[in-house]
Amino acid sequence: MSADPELRHHLERAATSVHVDVDRRLEQIHAATTRRDRARRMRALAVAAVIGLVAVILVWQLRLLDRGEISMTGGPPTGRIAYLGVRGDHRGVFGLDVATGDARPLTDEAESALWAAWSPDGARIAYILEEAGPRYAIVVAEADGSRPVTIVEEDATGAVGPDLIDVSWSPDGARIAYSGRTVEDGVARRTIFIVNADGTGAPVVLDGLWTSVSCAPDGNGLVALGFPQEGHEGQFDLYAIREDGSEPVQLTDDEVVEHEPSWSPDGSQILFAAGESDLSQDVYVMNADGSDVRRLTDWGGLDFAPVWSPDGRWIAFASDRDATPAQRASNRSGEEIFTGLSLYVMEPDGSNVTMVLASDAALPASWTR
Repeated sequence: MSADPELRHHLERAATSVHVDVDRRLEQIHAATTRRDRARRMRALAVAAVIGLVAVILVWQLRLLDRGEISMTGGPPTGRIAYLGVRGDHRGVFGLDVATGDARPLTDEAESALWAAWSPDGARIAYILEEAGPRYAIVVAEADGSRPVTIVEEDATGAVGPDLIDVSWSPDGARIAYSGRTVEDGVARRTIFIVNADGTGAPVVLDGLWTSVSCAPDGNGLVALGFPQEGHEGQFDLYAIREDGSEPVQLTDDEVVEHEPSWSPDGSQILFAAGESDLSQDVYVMNADGSDVRRLTDWGGLDFAPVWSPDGRWIAFASDRDATPAQRASNRSGEEIFTGLSLYVMEPDGSNVTMVLASDAALPASWTR
């Protein structure tokens, strides 16, 4: 942002020209013959000092804005980002303190995690655990990763729950929606399941073919990637649906593949990644009704896994824009994908892109206070 030149001129003149010789003015005040004169002159001295101080502060802030050192969003990003990362042999969930840059593991080194989401109050975290076999489970733990409890586990026949790839909390923290696979009459299909966050009760299984899900912040439905089975040709798009899978409203209609839809905290927008292939994606945002689709990044490689900050003022995403040429080439060819990924934040209009974590592989999954 650039300050108005005329405003800047007047402020800088005020900041440099308002000079108060305190010693001299105090001598004049004490030399005054009446108490009333002293009070009047003291007030004048205070007003002059305040005007000078305000002018200096305003000029300093305008210069910082010109240099991009402060943001119009109201301050730097804060809070904790849960991300999928790799440290040595540990492929798990980590928590990043955005303000300090401190990153700590939230899952055990012996566990391999595939996705994660903070509860709405930030007190718990749910993640998808890949076990030997492979077998899959959904685990809910305290925010620091302690006291993990398995609430969903693939059964012995593999009939319900394998290949879990997504998890999202209801806004009241009572339920968890996830994408899994069910087998009916020998036919497997991927869809959305909704379970109680404490693992009790039978899951609700939605009709349709769905591969990704995000719960609306007002509790009024979901956004899901896929399609209702009846009357569709199989093109994967984003839909707004009810929690029982009914009343689908198509939000996108194109040949590109969308990924990782995410509601803004106020429910007015939906964030997602999209591209011609999984190896070339960018970050997009649109209104909750599917209108006004806007492209936020244009890197030409991998910009994906976008998530909102809890105040809606920032977006975190993964990118290989600062990876080595060899890593980027590997991602493009598919030889070894998702290498050289670091974690970035940007403002909702795509500006002020800043790396907050340099890593070989870091995919943001959820952001909380």
